[in-house]
Amino acid sequence: MGASQIEAAKDIARRKDIPYQTLIRSWIAEAIRREQGEKA
Repeated sequence: MGASQIEAAKDIARRKDIPYQTLIRSWIAEAIRREQGEKA
């Protein structure tokens, strides 16, 4: 990830009042679920 992407994630996480690492993990988990669903 580029620095600007990390900063954007931090801004979004701040608005949601959650740690940015948690936000990124949730995005990754959602992407995995979508990918697995498309292959099923």
